Amino acid sequence: MTMREALEEPDYGEQVRLAVTLVTEGGVLLLCDAVEDTDPAQCADPNVEIVGAPLEDLDLVERSGERSGEVDLIVILVDEDTAEYVSTAP
Repeated sequence: MTMREALEEPDYGEQVRLAVTLVTEGGVLLLCDAVEDTDPAQCADPNVEIVGAPLEDLDLVERSGERSGEVDLIVILVDEDTAEYVSTAP
Protein backbone atom coordinates (compact mmCIF):
# COMPACT_ATOMS: atom_id res chain seq x y z
CA MET A 1 0.00 0.00 0.00
CA THR A 2 1.20 3.55 -0.64
CA MET A 3 1.40 6.29 1.98
CA ARG A 4 -1.52 8.11 0.35
CA GLU A 5 -3.66 4.94 0.42
CA ALA A 6 -2.80 4.32 4.09
CA LEU A 7 -3.88 7.85 5.01
CA GLU A 8 -7.14 7.82 2.99
CA GLU A 9 -8.91 5.53 5.48
CA PRO A 10 -6.38 5.03 8.25
CA ASP A 11 -6.65 2.26 10.81
CA TYR A 12 -4.69 3.94 13.58
CA GLY A 13 -3.11 1.43 15.92
CA GLU A 14 -3.22 -1.34 13.30
CA GLN A 15 -0.31 -2.79 11.35
CA VAL A 16 -0.09 -1.93 7.65
CA ARG A 17 2.39 -2.92 4.96
CA LEU A 18 3.82 0.01 3.03
CA ALA A 19 5.85 0.02 -0.18
CA VAL A 20 7.21 3.57 -0.02
CA THR A 21 10.37 5.66 0.00
CA LEU A 22 12.20 6.40 3.24
CA VAL A 23 14.10 9.69 3.35
CA THR A 24 16.12 11.22 6.18
CA GLU A 25 15.74 14.98 6.50
CA GLY A 26 17.87 16.57 9.20
CA GLY A 27 17.86 13.42 11.31
CA VAL A 28 14.10 12.86 10.92
CA LEU A 29 13.00 9.69 9.11
CA LEU A 30 10.11 10.23 6.71
CA LEU A 31 8.00 7.83 4.66
CA CYS A 32 6.55 9.12 1.39
CA ASP A 33 5.30 7.98 -2.01
CA ALA A 34 7.42 10.34 -4.09
CA VAL A 35 10.69 12.18 -3.74
CA GLU A 36 11.30 15.69 -5.02
CA ASP A 37 14.26 16.03 -7.37
CA THR A 38 16.47 18.01 -5.02
CA ASP A 39 19.93 17.53 -3.56
CA PRO A 40 19.55 15.93 -1.09
CA ALA A 41 16.25 14.18 -1.86
CA GLN A 42 13.17 15.45 -0.01
CA CYS A 43 9.83 13.76 0.53
CA ALA A 44 6.85 15.09 -1.37
CA ASP A 45 3.45 15.16 0.35
CA PRO A 46 2.07 13.13 1.95
CA ASN A 47 4.87 12.22 4.29
CA VAL A 48 4.84 10.62 7.72
CA GLU A 49 7.60 10.45 10.31
CA ILE A 50 8.62 6.91 11.22
CA VAL A 51 10.12 6.09 14.61
CA GLY A 52 12.17 3.04 15.51
CA ALA A 53 13.35 2.11 12.01
CA PRO A 54 16.83 0.51 12.00
CA LEU A 55 18.65 2.59 9.35
CA GLU A 56 21.64 0.26 9.33
CA ASP A 57 19.42 -2.66 8.24
CA LEU A 58 17.72 -0.83 5.37
CA ASP A 59 19.12 -0.55 1.86
CA LEU A 60 19.44 3.24 1.68
CA VAL A 61 21.70 5.43 -0.44
CA GLU A 62 23.51 8.38 1.10
CA ARG A 63 23.56 11.64 -0.85
CA SER A 64 24.61 15.04 0.50
CA GLY A 65 24.52 13.75 4.08
CA GLU A 66 20.98 12.35 3.87
CA ARG A 67 19.79 8.82 3.12
CA SER A 68 16.93 7.59 0.95
CA GLY A 69 15.65 4.44 -0.69
CA GLU A 70 12.67 2.28 -1.52
CA VAL A 71 11.45 0.22 1.44
CA ASP A 72 8.79 -2.42 2.10
CA LEU A 73 7.87 -2.15 5.77
CA ILE A 74 5.28 -3.18 8.31
CA VAL A 75 4.35 -0.18 10.46
CA ILE A 76 1.69 0.91 12.92
CA LEU A 77 0.05 4.21 12.02
CA VAL A 78 -0.06 6.25 15.22
CA ASP A 79 -1.73 9.30 13.67
CA GLU A 80 -1.65 11.24 10.38
CA ASP A 81 1.90 12.41 11.10
CA THR A 82 3.59 9.42 12.76
CA ALA A 83 4.18 5.70 12.22
CA GLU A 84 6.04 3.17 14.37
CA TYR A 85 8.38 0.65 12.74
CA VAL A 86 7.41 -3.00 13.27
CA SER A 87 9.53 -4.92 10.76
CA THR A 88 10.82 -5.17 7.25
CA ALA A 89 8.23 -6.95 5.13
CA PRO A 90 9.05 -10.55 4.18
